[in-house]
Amino acid sequence: MADLARPRERETWLATLMSDRLGALLETEAQRRRFSAVTLAAIAKDKNLMRCDQTSLALSLLTCAELGLEPNGALDLAYLIPRKGQCSVQLGYKGLALLAHRANPGATISASVVYADDHFVIRAGTDDPGIEHRPNLQGRRTDKDVIASYATIRLADGGLAFEYCDRAEIDRRRKAGGGNSPAWRNHFAAMARKTALRKLLMGGTVPLSPSLASPLVEALQAEDGAPARDSAASPLDGLLGASDEPSDGPFVVDAEPAPE
Repeated sequence: MADLARPRERETWLATLMSDRLGALLETEAQRRRFSAVTLAAIAKDKNLMRCDQTSLALSLLTCAELGLEPNGALDLAYLIPRKGQCSVQLGYKGLALLAHRANPGATISASVVYADDHFVIRAGTDDPGIEHRPNLQGRRTDKDVIASYATIRLADGGLAFEYCDRAEIDRRRKAGGGNSPAWRNHFAAMARKTALRKLLMGGTVPLSPSLASPLVEALQAEDGAPARDSAASPLDGLLGASDEPSDGPFVVDAEPAPE
């Protein structure tokens, strides 16, 4: 087993992984070089990652490569999270939003947080469902003042789906994801938006291609401490037994039929 605290062994370990399954998931040599550089920098900065079970670390890197997201990079797309000797992937809000756009070309996707002094109304049911949010830019706007978040997707055919989370649900999601991870600690508002977008995407009404859905579900389950997938498992196994918090939605407004 390689000693990842030693730079030369770390580079050799990653090069071996890159020459096998990992490199095949990255389309160009430039992508492979960049992914390697970002990964080596992430491990070098975190002694806990160096001590992680190397199989779990390798599987986390495979998930990042499958999703096309750099781990621990400047773009905050995905994070390698060491926890009790195991490594898992935590998606950033930007990473999840990017995946949602990839899965739904032409869709308009947005997510926002709601602060205590904002005007915020959810209209459910069949009569003009939607979200009414008027931010109060003069009001309290710290992380402690976040009371809710919501996400909307308007598909290319005009259909609209939306979800929201109150502060209690946001805090539960933070606790399930490790509580004090760099993403939540440094980017609370963005992760609150991600919580609503995650809830919307996992609700089943937003189409996801199988090639994207499998690693996406696996990554989201791993955030909750689910066991890492077996490297020999079918790529569709991550879709089986998927669970998430009960939801009142997603709320879906069908597209109007096209005129004849």
